[in-house]
Parts: sequence; structure tokens; C-alpha cells
Amino acid sequence: MTLDEVEAVLGAPAASAIDLRVEAPAEEVGFRWLRVWVDAGARLEVQFAEDGRVKAATCWGRPQFGPLSRLRAWLGW
Repeated sequence: MTLDEVEAVLGAPAASAIDLRVEAPAEEVGFRWLRVWVDAGARLEVQFAEDGRVKAATCWGRPQFGPLSRLRAWLGW
């Protein structure tokens, strides 16, 4: 997947982006860009290779839904 495809699936651009060529040019980390999405208790980090495609992704936490979201889920809406 490309960055545009990831953003389309997630519905928003990343909260932060790091270009490792600029931040750590002497280190070999195996990927070029790191993008981070954070939303309601969950964090997604996606690594992009030199060609701009996803190399790996990691997620932590669980989204925390408010009372209205829990009610909708309980009602099956």
C-alpha cells in the first residue's frame, strides 16, 4: 500500500511523520519514513520503504469509545 491508500483507509493523515534520511542519516533502520496515527487510546505506526510502500505496521492500545458509541454497538446500529 502507498501512503495515499493508508490515509484513505484510516480516513485522516498521520499525526506525525519522520523522514529517517533527515533525522538519522547514518543509521541503517531498514525503512525510510515513519508515520504515526493516534486516536482515542490507540496508536498505529507505519513504516514506509524507499519506494513509498508499507514495509511494516504496529498498533498499540484499544480505541476507547464514549457512552454513545457503546450504546449504538449494544443496539446494533
